[in-house]
Amino acid sequence: MTAPTLSALDAIVFTENDLSAAPRIIDADVSLTDLEGNLANGQLRVRGLLAEDIVSLFNRGTSTGEVGYDALTGEVTYGGLLIGVASGGVGADFTIAFNGDATVAAVEA
Repeated sequence: MTAPTLSALDAIVFTENDLSAAPRIIDADVSLTDLEGNLANGQLRVRGLLAEDIVSLFNRGTSTGEVGYDALTGEVTYGGLLIGVASGGVGADFTIAFNGDATVAAVEA
């Protein structure tokens, strides 16, 4: 069993004023590789947040190919299909727990 990997992560720096003005996308072109193609019961976790840090998902929508995010319920969808549930992200780890409908294409979107 081989763990999924992320690649093409860009090193970026934001000033405090940049982030105070509006939310920012950290990296829109990350690639996910999973040789088994099975992300069911897997997690994506962002660690190392400071008390003042906030990390979340951008809700693009529920149409074909779009990632949806409901901040109230934590539900993460791809093309309207529930693929996982997100939690945390305010001064603590941000985690998305994927279900059996999470595919590489969905998670990479």
